Amino acid sequence: MRKITLSLWLAALAMPGLAANADSHWERVSKTLERGDRKAADDALRALEQTSLLDGAWDRAARATAWRADLAAQASLAGPGMAADRLRAAAAEAPDPVKPVLEVMAAQRYRAEVERRRGGPDGADVQGAASPGDPDSCAVWNESRLVTETERCYQRALSFETVLKQIPVAMYGALFDAGTVPETLRPTLFDAIAYDLLDFYAWCWKEGLDDTESVTLEPDGPALQDVSGFTFLIPDEAARRSRVLRALRLWQVLLVFHESDDDPAAYADADLNRLQFCYPLVTGEKREERYIAALDRFAHKWRAHPLSSRALALRAQLAFEAGDVALARVVAQKGAAAHPASIGAAQCRNLIARIETPSLALKTERVWCAPWPQFEVSYKNLTQLHFRAVRVPFDEAFVPRDTQAPDAAEGGRWLTRKPLKQWSVVLPPAGGYRTRSHHMSVPQDLPAGLYALYVSPDAAFAAGGAPIQWAVFRVSRLALVIDRKPDQVHGYVLSAREGEPVSGARVTVWRRQAEGGFKREQVMMSGEDGGFAVLGEHAGDIMILAERQGDAAQTWTPVWKGNARTRFEAPVTRATFMTDRNVYRPGQTLRYKGFFWMDDPVSRSVYAAAGSRVTVAGLDASGRHLAGQDATCTPFGSCSGEMVIPGDTPPGTFTLTAKGMGSTGIQIVAGDRSALDVELDSPVPGVRLGDVLTVNGRVARDGAAVPGARIAWRVARQPQGDAPCAAVPLTAGSAVSDAQGAFALTFFAKAPQQPGEEAVPESCVFTVTAEVSAAGGRSGRARLPVTMGEAAWHASLVTDAWQTSSRPVRFDVRVQAHGGTPVAVPGELQVLLLKPPEWVKRPDLPLADRADAGGCPGTGDDDALDAWEASRVLVGEHVRTGTNGAASGSVPLRAGAYRLVYETRDPTGRRVAARRNVRVLDPDARRLPFTVPVHVEAETWRVPAGEAFRAVWGSGYARASALVLAESDGLEWLRVRTDPEVTQQRFELPADAAARGGFWFRSLCVKENRAYACERWVEVVRRDQNLTVTVDGVPPTMRPSDRIACTVKVTDPDGAGCVAELLALLTTDDAADVPAWRGAGLGGQAGASTLHGGFQFQNHGVALALLCGGWRHQREPDAWRYRTWRACGMRLQNADAPSSPDRTAASVPQIHETGAAGTVSAPAEAAMRAPGLFLPHGVCDSDGTARFSFTVPDQPARWRLLIFAHDARLRDGRVEIPL
Repeated sequence: MRKITLSLWLAALAMPGLAANADSHWERVSKTLERGDRKAADDALRALEQTSLLDGAWDRAARATAWRADLAAQASLAGPGMAADRLRAAAAEAPDPVKPVLEVMAAQRYRAEVERRRGGPDGADVQGAASPGDPDSCAVWNESRLVTETERCYQRALSFETVLKQIPVAMYGALFDAGTVPETLRPTLFDAIAYDLLDFYAWCWKEGLDDTESVTLEPDGPALQDVSGFTFLIPDEAARRSRVLRALRLWQVLLVFHESDDDPAAYADADLNRLQFCYPLVTGEKREERYIAALDRFAHKWRAHPLSSRALALRAQLAFEAGDVALARVVAQKGAAAHPASIGAAQCRNLIARIETPSLALKTERVWCAPWPQFEVSYKNLTQLHFRAVRVPFDEAFVPRDTQAPDAAEGGRWLTRKPLKQWSVVLPPAGGYRTRSHHMSVPQDLPAGLYALYVSPDAAFAAGGAPIQWAVFRVSRLALVIDRKPDQVHGYVLSAREGEPVSGARVTVWRRQAEGGFKREQVMMSGEDGGFAVLGEHAGDIMILAERQGDAAQTWTPVWKGNARTRFEAPVTRATFMTDRNVYRPGQTLRYKGFFWMDDPVSRSVYAAAGSRVTVAGLDASGRHLAGQDATCTPFGSCSGEMVIPGDTPPGTFTLTAKGMGSTGIQIVAGDRSALDVELDSPVPGVRLGDVLTVNGRVARDGAAVPGARIAWRVARQPQGDAPCAAVPLTAGSAVSDAQGAFALTFFAKAPQQPGEEAVPESCVFTVTAEVSAAGGRSGRARLPVTMGEAAWHASLVTDAWQTSSRPVRFDVRVQAHGGTPVAVPGELQVLLLKPPEWVKRPDLPLADRADAGGCPGTGDDDALDAWEASRVLVGEHVRTGTNGAASGSVPLRAGAYRLVYETRDPTGRRVAARRNVRVLDPDARRLPFTVPVHVEAETWRVPAGEAFRAVWGSGYARASALVLAESDGLEWLRVRTDPEVTQQRFELPADAAARGGFWFRSLCVKENRAYACERWVEVVRRDQNLTVTVDGVPPTMRPSDRIACTVKVTDPDGAGCVAELLALLTTDDAADVPAWRGAGLGGQAGASTLHGGFQFQNHGVALALLCGGWRHQREPDAWRYRTWRACGMRLQNADAPSSPDRTAASVPQIHETGAAGTVSAPAEAAMRAPGLFLPHGVCDSDGTARFSFTVPDQPARWRLLIFAHDARLRDGRVEIPL
């Protein structure tokens, strides 16, 4: 500890009147910078710095120095790292009273430099302006060195600890912005520096920048104990390896420093902030429970101090976000009453007001008719609602506007009109300040028409009073379905309840005008099938209104009508690409092979684009184009090449394209030249919940093992099927890789505790994340999800979707360990007859602001059978799986709905089960045997050319009809309206060459104001387009570095040798599938129409919007903010952030937050391993034979050889060989 004469330091600071005109100096500098005169500003700052040093105004001198450093960095277009270098150098030469604050400001800028580099487009180090040869410049430092130097700056500042503890922070006031809390909470300059360092430690933990060793804080450990339990010994060696432990040491120092203060405020504040700091670092199920107990204990211990109200505010917020609003209100009331004048009490009162403030949300449907829809009301602290329905003309509501919906101004004008109907509804009580959902029927006596609906808790509907919500809806017995085509819009007018065509409806079309609004363009009548078509050469937005006998149906938003032509006079060149992998990093080489063919829609033929000149280019996620590469296609219509992904390419989809011909997308992940390859192996088979699990891993760099790498790992758990955001942190730890780069991590796969009598989930997903760092700043990351259940095995039961009563139902059973190992075991299969409901259940509609609004909700039978009860057991038989873990069987069943259930036991006797719902049809029957809205199924959706496509459409309603279409290449093969008295109908279509690879099978049924659509692509497979590829010379076993010579034989559908071009690729099992030549347009599929907008049903759910008014309460100022370090000439990342308790506990719920938990961005996963071979243009001889050789790579992986063959007639084939 250096010796400093404290009296001389304090004497200069205490001299009155020093730099009295400093404020005016800062203002002049700011105005000079606004004029863009950097040199004059620097001269003024230099003069102010020198004057302040002479006068002993150390804070002003430091501020001027920092501002000059920031201006120099900005002038050289460098980042904050350059300013940090200058401040660090200035600190070394500065007087002692200036050294610590300059070191802190240098540390803040080093941290900002790390954040800047992490936010760069490719994640790589961004070089500064300093000379690369200067080892003391941050421009040549990697991230690890920057983080280390940041902490060193703080430590050098704290080397003046004895003096800093005696310096009031107000004496350095020029360096800080004022806070809202009393300065007695952090009274000294030591507090200001120590808390800033703690904020840095918290940021390092959040960003995964811990030191050599990752530390796990247990819920029952000292971290969340009282101060007496927190005073544990931290060995020097342990603290040297972990920033978390160094942070805990610093908390201990702060607590000891203020323990004997006359005013206990700083001591109590340090203790509360210590709890907030430790809470995110603690892992385990009892984490929140222990934190709540710690806050309660603190509030009781310091009940005589205003900080108790702050602790109770934090406690109440936790309860509020956990959904226990009644408890949150009780705790907040206690905090508000404890110290009413404190900021914590204001936070409590604001939370109470938030809890007690009423809330209201309503949803309904756009179109009302029988069966009548309902209001779905979510409310809190309300007892009654009042409704008004005001009739408005369509011409006034939609035609004059240029927006997609009536705006608030129009809604306000309509509110002043006399309502056609008004009514009130008493709401059921909703106790406990909780939000309650309630359904109520809409009125059924409104005449047909368009209405504006208004809802308010206040019957007066005053504009400045309680909130008024509104929406536009229509009462009508008509339904409208839109079907957009590339060059026209088709529509169907139907009865909303029965779904039958409405002929003779008057259809009016309005087109959007350039000057705004819509103009009537066409008037037509619907046909016998209720259909109409909007034709014309012009493209643009249109609105449609269909009217008949007082009822009407309309489009609610503008519909785009295109003018694309479906036929072309000349053939069009099409293209697709194969790449050597799917995922790349910036700086890596992308190798590709392009396929080009000519598509002639007039002759309906395709052929290879032999000899064509093409340009291949790249387009990154930001829209930037790479320089194109010109190539000439081979006689087989292909070309190949390679391009280097630029180092500044942003992550996202990178598009390899031939302009106007076709493209293929691949993924770019965040580049990092120092990334490590980290792999995690799946655990041994047979593990289950409650076991101690070991996961092995490896660390490598360019195929070479990395010994001594530091691994920080963590495990989170979630029930299988839940979203990843529902994962709960379970445990964490650290490891070091051995000489072979291997490491192992072990954890207890604990089953979740379930409240009450709820059962433990059948299986859970444990996500293991390993973050690895090594010497030189290299890092890597891997994630492994491990699924485990109460049983050691899991079973699956599979049947085909198409089942008929003429053939037995075939089933396949498979039993595996959770790691994928097959299990041979006996089991029992039961066939249960399901009892369908007496009538069809009508599904809910999606809301208007959802992506699927306007579309049709499918057939409505996807999940219906899951809720059906079993009436009796029909069949029971023994099924034993073989050594491959699989077994098959069949059972004859009549038409109906069934559930197949397979059950066995694992070695511990735990139940292992699988089930499958099966629908069995009699294709020749006239009625569907189960009550679902609509059921559509085909014998197969992939039909060989020359055979027939067979499908069945049916409805569980007693009377229903559908429009059934078959379309290909813009042509309709089939258009039929089914008989409403026959609720199951069979369709059979020839799948011949005219299909050009496939067609759309579409059906539309409207019933009870719901639309059910099935739109499936039927692929027509032409056998005459398939080539057979065989490979000889690949031995059954191989070793790394073996040289393999292969002979490839390609034969045509007749078995004769075929001259073909080959693509050979050696890749790994863990790589994603290479993009295959399987897109529409190849193998005889070119030109097949895959473009249509889909059926759009003009009824959907709508949430009422706020028109005006609201519940208002006077929110008290409650910001909890300490003095913060002032930004000088450079805006730092954390300059405007809350004080350190809020920032160090980023995941701790704060009073000011909305309750949505933040997430920490994780580094991108490593790009796929480079292929061992990429041979784009091997050519077979006249016998269809080709030879090539390759070397088995040395990298440990499961390699596979892919060979793809194609000829000039666009026939293709492929083979895959595991090595």
